[in-house]
Amino acid sequence: MPPKHSRDELTPRTGALIAAESMRKLDPVIAQVRLTRRLMADVESITRRIETRAGAR
Repeated sequence: MPPKHSRDELTPRTGALIAAESMRKLDPVIAQVRLTRRLMADVESITRRIETRAGAR
């Protein structure tokens, strides 16, 4: 395990590498959130369609 450094000792490149690694770790989470939003939009769309048809009867 690499030694811990204070933030003051981080070079801009090291900071950028840490940020890139953090974003890579978040990629699956972000993908899951996008999928969930798409699914919720589909559910809302289907619900509106059902309500419209029920109201037309």
